Amino acid sequence: TATTTARPAMIIPDTIDPAYVTGTVDADMTDEDMLWAAAAFTQDPVAAFNMVKTFAYDPYKGSLRGTRGTLWGESGNALDQASLLIALLRAAGIPARYRHGSLDTAEAQTLLDSMFPITQGAAGYLPTAVTLADPLNNAGLIALAQDHWWVEAYLPGQGWTNLDPTFPAASLGDVAATPATDGSDRIAEIPDALRHKVHMELEIEQYNSFPIGGTNLSTSVPLTAAFAASQVASKAVILGHLLTSNIPPGLVFSTVEHTYTPYFGINGDQYVEFGESFSDLMTSFPLASHFTTAAWITFELTDADGNSETFTREVKDSIGVATRLLGGVIDISSPTDNAPFISFEDAFVADFLPNMIGNASYAQRHEAELQYDLVALAQATEALPKDDLTTPEAQEQAGEIRYQGEIARSLLFSLTGLDFAFRSDALTATLAENLRVNLFYDRSRVIIMHGTSMQDSAIRTVDLRNTTAQAIVAPGQAESAARTAQWVKAVAESYFEVDALRDASGQEPITTARIFEAAAVQNIDLVYVTPGDLDLLDLYLPDPDAYGYAAAALLNGQEVLIPTKPVLID
Repeated sequence: TATTTARPAMIIPDTIDPAYVTGTVDADMTDEDMLWAAAAFTQDPVAAFNMVKTFAYDPYKGSLRGTRGTLWGESGNALDQASLLIALLRAAGIPARYRHGSLDTAEAQTLLDSMFPITQGAAGYLPTAVTLADPLNNAGLIALAQDHWWVEAYLPGQGWTNLDPTFPAASLGDVAATPATDGSDRIAEIPDALRHKVHMELEIEQYNSFPIGGTNLSTSVPLTAAFAASQVASKAVILGHLLTSNIPPGLVFSTVEHTYTPYFGINGDQYVEFGESFSDLMTSFPLASHFTTAAWITFELTDADGNSETFTREVKDSIGVATRLLGGVIDISSPTDNAPFISFEDAFVADFLPNMIGNASYAQRHEAELQYDLVALAQATEALPKDDLTTPEAQEQAGEIRYQGEIARSLLFSLTGLDFAFRSDALTATLAENLRVNLFYDRSRVIIMHGTSMQDSAIRTVDLRNTTAQAIVAPGQAESAARTAQWVKAVAESYFEVDALRDASGQEPITTARIFEAAAVQNIDLVYVTPGDLDLLDLYLPDPDAYGYAAAALLNGQEVLIPTKPVLID
């Protein structure tokens, strides 16, 4: 037999604002992972408070991780922890609102000190000349901690009650901060200005055969989307294209038309943002052909102070980075067999992780659900009528299965990024314990999984576009430990990238770490190239694309390490 228990129903007074039981971008009361976690304690409000109290504190400004990111990472600043607790409470039918105020210096220092739990058995020697860290007296960190958020919930039999989860020793009703008087206290939703933002756009380039004698390349942006960082935290954003192809029969001039409708989709949400359709027309009619030659996706991350970081990732480029950067004759010809620029086999997924993966069970649950979805899609495909797939009903059903299959395949691809992050975060926890350095993220990590079909081959890559962590050294430890931790993390992540790709594909991937290891075995020297040594690329990089990427890095002020001879990879 099975038994279930339910929390007693609660009658909410008519005087309570309905906004206090409504979800927001930051406090998402419909998040599946949050609901799954809440089911373990039958949505009990006190149990929810006690759960969030066990989470670690990270000092950063604004709403970054929201409900899912804070839950997955089991950590966050005071605002993100408040958002998660509010989501848990509102999902249980408990009215809840944000409280905002200021901590005094002593309370702020207590909060900062909670970042450095006592390590048992740690020992070492610090020379007297070594500069020691003193984060508890760092003015910037104190200011971040003093800007404090907590929760007020309308609890059964108690009425409005303060809940401050950032202080592990806090009890129901405790208030550590002086409430704000500027209108930011006791609010249902935080101001948009406090949210970190993610902006994405797809840019395409197309070639037109008219007029004669010109390069005839033009660009456009058919798809843009803007999100609060909390909306995509611990989620994958998919770039996909709905594709229709038209090949009219019996015409004097041969014509093939492909129409693409790009979209961004967020896994776990019903959100899909469709862009403007664009098309390729390959025809033997003189000067009438036009087709897509390249596509790029641009990410802009903006923090709560308005500081932005922008980077662009190639989706596909038929011309090549070397020709674009260094010039030369552009040889543009119609795609082989009039194939579409973006095919079903192409996949582009970005994981946004402003948090560590402190609890892997959520990602594992998503993987299990995804495997179940793939089995269901296979069964649906098998059930399609075998005798006639030309009816409108069968075509619609087959198209929906194909679309859902593309989404599922892309999400399966995104697990590679989560695998990498989990390995990296396990190392980060070890570094925190052994080096006494707190590593955390104050903006989203962006881990891009990219699969491209190029005629008879397929390329699968992981791009660690933004994995820079903040490092705060524990009181009394050498400040230089921060650099050591960052260096170890960076080196290790190059190997974790190999491991994640190998596990996903079953093949040994070609990565920077593998190339350098092979170069050492083959006794091939490395040359260190600085921006002032651009001419050295002519000696060591005969491949035009490799040359182009290296030149782009040098022109951006970076340095490049290059093997002096070709490296043989088994």
